[in-house]
Amino acid sequence: MKDECKFSIYQLSTLIDDLPIYEYTAIDLFDNHIFLGTATGELLHYFEIQPSNYLLVSNTKYLEEEEEQGKEQENESSSNTPIIKIKVMPLIERAWVLNGNGQLKLYILPEFAPVPNTEVLKNVNDISIYKNTFHMYKTLILAKNSVSEESYYKLIECVVDKRSMRLTDFEIRLGHASNNNTNPMIKNFILQKNTLLTVTKNNYVILELSLGKENNKIIKKMPLFKVFEGNTDNGKDTDDVCSNKHILTSFSSSEFLVACGSTLEDSAMALIIDNQGNITKGTIVLESGYPNEMLVDDSQSFVIANYQSEKNLEIYDMNIGWGQPKLVQTISFDKETARDNKVKLFKSSHQTFNDTDSKNNNNKKLATERLRLVPINLSSNNTVNKIRIDQEKIYIEQNYENVSNILVYGKGKIDVLYKTPMVLEYNDYDEELLYKLENILASKYAKTTKFYKIQLGYLQTLYLLLLLLHKEKIDLEVQKEWIAYSGKVDLRIFFYILGFKIYGDLWVYNGLTDIIEKLKILKLIHKIPDVITLFGNFASNTLSCEFSKDIKDVSNVIKTVSIAYLKVYLGNSGSPAYSPEMVLDNLNLEISSQEIIDFLENYSDENESKNIIITSVFLRTKQYGKYLAFLKNINDSESIFSFLSQNWELFSDLDLKIDYLIFAIEHTKMNDNGDNPLLKATVNLIETQNLSLKDVIRKINNNEIKVSLIESQISKNIQETDRQFLMNYYIERLSTLLFASSDKSCMLFIQKYQESYLNNPEFEKPNFSKYMLSRLEITDNEDDIVKNFLKLHEKLCKLMDQDKEILYPILINKFQDLTPILFLFITDNDDRVKYLKDKSLILNTLLSLNDFETINRYWINKETILVILDHYLKLSSSLSWTRSVTQKFIEKNIARFKDLTLIYEILLKIPENYQMNTIASILYYSFSQLNFQLEHSELQKRLVKKQLIDKKELNKKLRK
Repeated sequence: MKDECKFSIYQLSTLIDDLPIYEYTAIDLFDNHIFLGTATGELLHYFEIQPSNYLLVSNTKYLEEEEEQGKEQENESSSNTPIIKIKVMPLIERAWVLNGNGQLKLYILPEFAPVPNTEVLKNVNDISIYKNTFHMYKTLILAKNSVSEESYYKLIECVVDKRSMRLTDFEIRLGHASNNNTNPMIKNFILQKNTLLTVTKNNYVILELSLGKENNKIIKKMPLFKVFEGNTDNGKDTDDVCSNKHILTSFSSSEFLVACGSTLEDSAMALIIDNQGNITKGTIVLESGYPNEMLVDDSQSFVIANYQSEKNLEIYDMNIGWGQPKLVQTISFDKETARDNKVKLFKSSHQTFNDTDSKNNNNKKLATERLRLVPINLSSNNTVNKIRIDQEKIYIEQNYENVSNILVYGKGKIDVLYKTPMVLEYNDYDEELLYKLENILASKYAKTTKFYKIQLGYLQTLYLLLLLLHKEKIDLEVQKEWIAYSGKVDLRIFFYILGFKIYGDLWVYNGLTDIIEKLKILKLIHKIPDVITLFGNFASNTLSCEFSKDIKDVSNVIKTVSIAYLKVYLGNSGSPAYSPEMVLDNLNLEISSQEIIDFLENYSDENESKNIIITSVFLRTKQYGKYLAFLKNINDSESIFSFLSQNWELFSDLDLKIDYLIFAIEHTKMNDNGDNPLLKATVNLIETQNLSLKDVIRKINNNEIKVSLIESQISKNIQETDRQFLMNYYIERLSTLLFASSDKSCMLFIQKYQESYLNNPEFEKPNFSKYMLSRLEITDNEDDIVKNFLKLHEKLCKLMDQDKEILYPILINKFQDLTPILFLFITDNDDRVKYLKDKSLILNTLLSLNDFETINRYWINKETILVILDHYLKLSSSLSWTRSVTQKFIEKNIARFKDLTLIYEILLKIPENYQMNTIASILYYSFSQLNFQLEHSELQKRLVKKQLIDKKELNKKLRK
């Protein structure tokens, strides 16, 4: 992948183009002031009267101490000693100015004049400000001791504030000094914390210092490599050359940049070393020879080498991903600027310039076009999107900046060296760029401006996209990088590329839309070795408070991650390695519960984990009503009942709870015994929660369930309406069993056994009801019709015993044409008479059934004896066995009667062919009893009559 745009990394923009003709050797800045020093001792002061419009305020000579005294006396001209260094201390409005003769003066700002009545320090080779506060600066000064006979170099400390300058007791001896002042052994140094780097003769040396209040000394001295390995071409001694020309600068807060070579003209190399002298970031090959000076930009991404002899600057890229730093740009000066070959570099530590050059406006347009955010998934209203797109463009334009603290100055002009916005630098999406961005993002350098942060977000996003493109697999290491940058880069980009649903509006940098869409085409999900684990880690990270603290539109990010995780989990058939509960543990249900439910309810593939996750989401988020509604929808009656029985008090809507309870009961499968397994538990729940059985039963649509509940309460004297409902239900069931299809009807068995009973000649046989029930109990029926009939018979009898007045008539009304069936349920003769009322019907039925026992026990009287006898005598003509039955009937019952007329009628009905021996004996006994009773009655009458006569006689006597 490649972005075809090409840009120069650095561009020059003129700040001042009419400098006086001097060789400039030093420069520094203070607010809108510029101070310059020349090779001939001039000090120039420029002031910005309007933006980018500078006026020369003063041009004075640097007067050495002796010259100042002589000028006061003789007004002589000053010397032409060069200005070596100008070092501004902005917080206290002071500046150090060091010249080539080793004199160091303190200047007041912004006037840029020597501070009156202040000591001039002499024999100074270099200075370094190493500590400062708002009111004070501490400066380390490299000086040559000139008091004692022994000459040596030393470090001393000078403290400066607005009111004074004073030397402290601080002193560290660095080494022997040559008497030849034109060739000192130690010319300059650089200090980082307690580490000092300098050049002694031809060698770089690191000194580890102790900078305590009392014990200032060198702890360790580490000689490094030589600056030059051989003699220079012009025959000068190498030590002479390196004392005036060597590279000594800071690369970072803990690293130095140095250079070494063979001669000035041969290829050289620059090295980045740490405070122990170890090379840390590769080698910069300097093909153009040994540079006059080198400088590192603040981001530590580029090193700039100045070749005055070559009339150009060479820029080296330090963040190349792999290999060695390389030359990426050369800047050539125009002839006017380069004619004295003395162009110099300067980097300010406290001041920057903002690019307002109209020639560079194209950079602003290009950067704005890349950095503005655009929607990549059009889920919102297009009008709203257009408004925001315009706002995003304005936001980038308003915050755009291109600042620099690097100046290029020489005869005739001062230029600012502006770096192209870093988002315009990277156009090739190759693997080298991936590692280059990794180095950049790992750098500790960071600006606080809005525009820098915007650019950094762009590079962070590009880095993550290149990870997806170039990594062999998208594993946990890649995922960690996405999580690490999730506060700056929208995680939804990752899931959009992989083709998952995005919640909310996804806005991305316009310059990255092309690579995002191309990555989406690549189907990168196949590069993920364990997609469930990877997505699970994404999801679990959304649970942390730290995650949601800095993320924009965090709720939609979490929803996107959650749904993607669920989709891959269910798409892998629930993955046996992960239980639904483990998956839920990784989800932020507080934010995404509804989206999870919506997704799962619309998930088309069958998956047993789906319903488990839905119900668990409802439970974890305490949506109990929705939980029960979902269980009802999937017909999970057992779970509904389990939840209600354990959590009855969780919500207060009693009617709703009863509705779900009834649903659970009605939709529970019967067990092998045909019973509802939840019935007993339901009864217990009703009792423990003090529910009204009436309210529960009223809502039940399933009659079997309703019946079962009522039956469970029969022993507790249920209400009349419930008894009637139960009675009607039983009767309907009874009808079904009796009048089912012909091959499965219980009536077939009853008719069969009724016929058998009818033709049974045994006069002592049991009554019809008892006989029929006993035979039904031993009937083997595959369809359990008879068994069910007997169960129903038992239930009906128990029920009717509770309220015969109400329930018997219901039964009789239903089976009024089937009196034998009624006899099976109304077994008591008195009840039959009472509720059936038609005695003749009862008797005729008994006679038709040949229920000898019941007839002989309950129905033998003056009114019925002759009727019954006639019935039996009629049967005698068609059934051979009935003659003996008739004889037994007469023998058993004729002796009951005392009415001779009745007995006479009985005897008249007996056919002549009947054997009367037994009957005669019975009649003899009956007549004897009757005669005895008659005689006894006559005797009683006579006795009463005699008593009355005697009583009258007695009364007569008493009257006399």
